[in-house]
Order: sequence, then structure tokens, then C-alpha cells
Amino acid sequence: MKCPLCSINLQCSHIRTHKPKNARNGAQPNKGRCLNRNQIKQSYASATPPLPSILSLPMPSIPVIKGPDADAAYAAAQKVVETHQHLSKWIRTGMTLAQIDAEVARFLESINCRSCFYGYKVPKSPPFPSH
Repeated sequence: MKCPLCSINLQCSHIRTHKPKNARNGAQPNKGRCLNRNQIKQSYASATPPLPSILSLPMPSIPVIKGPDADAAYAAAQKVVETHQHLSKWIRTGMTLAQIDAEVARFLESINCRSCFYGYKVPKSPPFPSH
């Protein structure tokens, strides 16, 4: 952080005790002492315009799915339910994530599905390695 009076880089512990050289004559405000952290925060807050609250932005409307898309979405949701039901019966305490992931891959193949997570790419990241 820089001193607002003399632009010297300061550590947090020095903010309250720093005296700028050009403030010794009393020409600078605050009786020759730099502002404390709360005063600095207040001065920065008053200098920058407030950002709009994310809660004040209008929410986008949820698209209505109709026809073939609705049928496909329902079928996909049923596959998720079926997978969860299978895993809840199969899984046991002490299993590793690798074992669980292998079973998910095997089960998805048996019901003719593919994972929406496996291979998913986020910019600057490798493809997601699990199902």
C-alpha cells in the first residue's frame, strides 16, 4: 500500500506510524501523519463510484423447454436417477474414488449413456478426468 501523502510503499504495520518528509512543517493535512487504515479505506471508497449490487440486477428468465427438448431432458433426468439408484445400492464404506468412477463409467456404458463431466474442458485447464 502507498502512503496517500508521500507515495512511499508501506507495510501494514507501518501505516499508523509513518510521517511523510514534506509533512513535518504542518503543511499537509492530518497534522503531518499519514492516514490510518480506516481513513484510507474511507478515502478510497469515496473516490470510486459504487459497483452495482449483483442482487439489484434483473434475473434472466428461465427458458421453457417444450416438445422434443422436454422429452429428451426428462429422459436424461431419468438416466441420472437410475445411475444414482444403482450407486446407492452398490457403494460401500472404504471404496476409493477410482473404484467408484470405474463403476460409474461401466454403468453409464451399460445404459447407453455418456458422462457430461468426463473430458469437459475449462479454459487453461486439462480435460476433467472422471465420470
